[in-house]
Amino acid sequence: MAIGDKPKRREEIESEIKEREEDLEERAEKEGQVVEDKVHISDAAKELNLAGTEDGADQIKELVTEGGVEVDEEFERQDDELSEVHEECKEVEEELTDRAEKSSEDAEKTADAAEKVETEKASRQLDEAAKAADEDSQYLEAAEEEQESIREKSEETQAEHREVLEHTEIEFKE
Repeated sequence: MAIGDKPKRREEIESEIKEREEDLEERAEKEGQVVEDKVHISDAAKELNLAGTEDGADQIKELVTEGGVEVDEEFERQDDELSEVHEECKEVEEELTDRAEKSSEDAEKTADAAEKVETEKASRQLDEAAKAADEDSQYLEAAEEEQESIREKSEETQAEHREVLEHTEIEFKE
């Protein structure tokens, strides 16, 4: 976060986290469907009899194999996009951490000022400001943890998809 960055409203932060969560879930679901497609193609290839003509069998094998390649390419495209969203999430997490640290610093500064101010009402106002800044810092820390948890869950799902895809081959019975 640059020093001159304008603070965000809490509802804006919450809305952005929710939008990223929904985006990640949608992308993971689409990626999962591609993985399922590869499994279906693999299963179909293993079940083919290929007992017609040699020419027909060769053509069938080629087309089924190409279908598997198409699925692999689609997975790679979606996987790259999902990884980009994960990187964006990490940047947001860093921004939330920076904002939390700045709020914590503000809490310390206003608490220090409250101790120095002799006017009772002004001192109480500064104490309240310190509490508000501390609450803001805690809110931002919780928002960062929520964003991180959402991203990590998505990364785990992505890793599971990669694992399934890596072990799903298009093989034909002999």
